[in-house]
Amino acid sequence: MKTVDEIYGELLASFGKRTGLEPREGCDLSARMYALAAQVCALYVQADWALRQAFPQTAEGEYLDAHAQLRGLARKRATAAQGTVRFTAGEKADAPREIPKGTVCMTAGLIRFETTREAVLETIRICKDRDVLREYLENHEKEVISIMMALFDQKRAVEQYGYDKKKEGETIGEARGEMKKARETALNMKQEGMPVNMIARVLNVGQELVQQWFSEGV
Repeated sequence: MKTVDEIYGELLASFGKRTGLEPREGCDLSARMYALAAQVCALYVQADWALRQAFPQTAEGEYLDAHAQLRGLARKRATAAQGTVRFTAGEKADAPREIPKGTVCMTAGLIRFETTREAVLETIRICKDRDVLREYLENHEKEVISIMMALFDQKRAVEQYGYDKKKEGETIGEARGEMKKARETALNMKQEGMPVNMIARVLNVGQELVQQWFSEGV
């Protein structure tokens, strides 16, 4: 799309070619030509916008809705996107690194998201470093994180764990306790007649993991 200055330059060149004259910068004629160039540029912008609205692939707002109506479609109500964010650290720290609730993250496409829960980076790493449930955590780390976050809020967890090097043993014990609590909860739900898929949904874990708990017991 041509800019105002490009259009203005073309007008000056055309005027000079036809008359042999060159308007001085700032004179009445050059000002009129620049105003005309601005209006022509606005027409370019308007034509480009109208072209975009003519096709459903590029239409926006009410014009996109109009395309949809022609095809018997209606716009769905907007919902907030949800997902899981994984935080990693390049260097080890002597104390856990807290990720506060409300931390704003941004994707490569400059889309901003806000965390809805607090988190701590160190819990699972400590267990793996001490070779506690290492294999289990490597296979089910995502489910373990979901369970820990669902069963208690992170503020209470930080207070209970008292994260520092001197209390790593306590941290490991708490992690084991939460895993046991999750298994017990699943078994209680089973006794109440709740199906596996519902138990998995409530605990936010996979059905395969729930079946494994049933086969292992507590």
